[in-house]
Amino acid sequence: MKKATVAMMVAVLCLVLIAATSAEEARLRRLVSLSAFLRTHSVATFDYEKFIEGSIGGMLKTLDPHSIFMNREDYRRMQEDQVGRFYGIGMIISMRNGKITVVAPIANTPAARIGLRSGDVIYEINGESTEDMNTNGAVTLLRGKKGTRVNITIKRPGVKKLLHFTVERAEIPERTVEYAFMADRDTGYILLKSFGEKSGKEMLDALQKLKKQGMKRLVLVLRNNPGGLLNAAVYISDLFLPKGDLVVSIKGRTSSDRVDFFAKKSTRSEDVLPLIETTRSPL
Repeated sequence: MKKATVAMMVAVLCLVLIAATSAEEARLRRLVSLSAFLRTHSVATFDYEKFIEGSIGGMLKTLDPHSIFMNREDYRRMQEDQVGRFYGIGMIISMRNGKITVVAPIANTPAARIGLRSGDVIYEINGESTEDMNTNGAVTLLRGKKGTRVNITIKRPGVKKLLHFTVERAEIPERTVEYAFMADRDTGYILLKSFGEKSGKEMLDALQKLKKQGMKRLVLVLRNNPGGLLNAAVYISDLFLPKGDLVVSIKGRTSSDRVDFFAKKSTRSEDVLPLIETTRSPL
């Protein structure tokens, strides 16, 4: 009797799995049908790769705000940001009045050496107009392999003629501790813009430098920090928290997937400083 019951349960389970699989296949067929329809009837040129990437991104958005899809280029740039270096010409750019504009060249980089200035408008990159380009598109064109060259055309305020430069790309170090200075005689100020591979050492060096200058309390600014490497965030937290304090937990679908990270105090600075953390409001 028991064997018959078990056999019946197995059969029911198989039928449920088959039905679920059939339902999934039906949904996927709808996606394939939509792709075929757009390929034939879309007014714009149909890009199958973009269609698939957009579909995956849309699916992940239905799960939670933390699940995202990165294409190959997005992933490459994320790795560059986390490692803390990339190959380019070395300048900070932003969109101003609809134009891609140089905010500032980074010291001791190709951009600084050729004389690029704050306020210069990037008019063309390798002959391609930046008229309808966003900053991500410009960054993609400006970055490349070390030693390769990029041609840029600049429109400089107060200069009638366009300026043309050919710049050789070089390794550009990118610091995650953007600022570290004494705000007053007792108060240190550190701005951490992301958590990368070198963030722990940069933070430790900044703390030691400010302590030598008499720092007794610290303003740690994480405003607009998008996150980054978990191990870097845990390391930096360990510099401030007492031993045994829970830093962060990773939770999965089951309880066995949970991982807890505790402060070890092994890398902690000499003493704990009174800490003011700001994430949104300016000082």
